[in-house]
Amino acid sequence: MVVGMHGRANVLVVDDEPAASEYVAAILGLQGYATSTVSTAEDALRAMKESPVDLMVLDAALGQTDGLEVLARVKAAHPELPVIMLSGNNFEDKRATEARRQGATAYLSKTLAPGQLMLEARNALRAREKTR
Repeated sequence: MVVGMHGRANVLVVDDEPAASEYVAAILGLQGYATSTVSTAEDALRAMKESPVDLMVLDAALGQTDGLEVLARVKAAHPELPVIMLSGNNFEDKRATEARRQGATAYLSKTLAPGQLMLEARNALRAREKTR
């Protein structure tokens, strides 16, 4: 398991759909990561001020808020933070390209297999450890 500064890696899941955020948190929790969930961009930014975050899993559409806008705000404040974006739409090549350009570690479909998310999370956290 990749660990953060305080033992376990802290993963913040940002999704306005409770079932989706709980599912992602459960998958990552099985890997031993400490997970927390929020449903808005404002809550995500507040949570990041209150406690350290080692990885963010971000929905590409948070209600009326565009996930790319949230990604830009997060990366401006925390450029080293790995962010995995999740989308409910499978055919978003332009958005995926833009997300990567803005610094997203990965851009995955919400219909992903749990193993894919675990692999991306592990790789993102390992890459972050190497830069510390």
